[in-house]
Amino acid sequence: MIPESVLEYGFDFDWNVEKVWQLDYPIIKMDITELEWHFDIPFWDWNNEEYKLKPREVINNPEEYKLE
Repeated sequence: MIPESVLEYGFDFDWNVEKVWQLDYPIIKMDITELEWHFDIPFWDWNNEEYKLKPREVINNPEEYKLE
């Protein structure tokens, strides 16, 4: 089940990463602070649980989430 915090931003579908990188969109500069909200959304799976881990949790505790 996809949590509301993820669905709110429309991530309710799978995509092909290679095709996404092939899209012809302009590259723009922006301040990282405009994107930091992504760090607080549980996009990642952890311990066989989907949508369990937020990037900020890994940033703040890298040793705890280190892959062996």
